[in-house]
Amino acid sequence: MILLGTCTPEELVDPALPSEQLLLRLFHEDGVLISETRPLRHECACSTRIHDTLRLFGREEVDKMAEDGIVTMTCQFCNTVYRYDEAAVEEIFSA
Repeated sequence: MILLGTCTPEELVDPALPSEQLLLRLFHEDGVLISETRPLRHECACSTRIHDTLRLFGREEVDKMAEDGIVTMTCQFCNTVYRYDEAAVEEIFSA
């Protein structure tokens, strides 16, 4: 591969080689724009989306969804299960 020909295999895994320098070596002809670095983290914004979805259903429908006083929803992206009791549902609809 031509792209990888600009770096040796050792350089690709060398922790002492700054990532900015590696990017410049690989993509120097295309130009490189380096943004501010941020730490990686696993996060899904599903709780906000689930609250919005519950509001779309409306209070009556959400009350009908409750089993033993608990409304349960699962994020299909991250597989997190959210359980809302009556107080939590009230808080969602009062916001």
